[in-house]
Amino acid sequence: MSFGWMGLLTAGVLIFSDSKDIVNMDQISDKTQFFWDPSFSKQTLNDPSFVNKKVLLVVHGYNNTFDYAVKSIKEVNSFINNMKTSDNKPLYDLVIGYIWPGYESFIEYELAVEHADALKERVQAHLLELHHITPHIDVIAHSLGNRVILEALNFESVNKERPFIRNFFALAPAVDASSIEENRPYYNSVKNCENFFVFHSFKDDVLKLLYPLTSGSEALGIEINPNFKKLTPNIQFIDCTKEVAGHGYYFQTKAIYNFIEKRVHNQTPPPQKTHKVILKKNGNVIPIKN
Repeated sequence: MSFGWMGLLTAGVLIFSDSKDIVNMDQISDKTQFFWDPSFSKQTLNDPSFVNKKVLLVVHGYNNTFDYAVKSIKEVNSFINNMKTSDNKPLYDLVIGYIWPGYESFIEYELAVEHADALKERVQAHLLELHHITPHIDVIAHSLGNRVILEALNFESVNKERPFIRNFFALAPAVDASSIEENRPYYNSVKNCENFFVFHSFKDDVLKLLYPLTSGSEALGIEINPNFKKLTPNIQFIDCTKEVAGHGYYFQTKAIYNFIEKRVHNQTPPPQKTHKVILKKNGNVIPIKN
């Protein structure tokens, strides 16, 4: 049994897991399990202490051991903890890590997809709990972890004035490039976000070469020429090729966190203004003509 989660007791991160026995990345648990410091005892995200808090939800991809998934969440938390708002407050009040059973083997991709889809209603319930108490929810997800959240967000929202997610930072999303277009599976999912950022790198051989073999289509996370006429206006494609060396490097790339900090401060052009940009080391972006 892995004890990688023990390090999170001092990391200030709330973790919830839908993996069997918390650490089994090959099976879905009977119910969601929560763990962090001893002060958290409720088995729900609908906690009064989270009211109006700025929350960042972190979701790992597939082919992760439990320890590696925890390591990724801790990396994100470490970067985020060094960032402040303009009035010197934490960029986020709470970082929440989500562990899901995305399998530990590269060859089990299709089984991981089945788990991502099977968890739709459970993850949707978690997001509804959070949304009920705070409008300040951002998501950073990697690879197939994006599918987990996009599945959960795939519904027609009744409150158009309050999107479920404020900023969705989709790192190398392992979903079909056309899946976010009108009349496609995740069109509503993107509409349930205020802003949706697609981070991609042309050095990502996993999505560029292997994704088409398993899915029969191009991946959103390697999209070169999106059809913006079929997309919602809240999408921005961010070319990270100069900063990200491959599929597994996104969570380790400081330029991405610099961008997140600037976006939270409204210091980068919003998607409604510029749909395609190139990421620079300091988090600034260079607009590209569509």
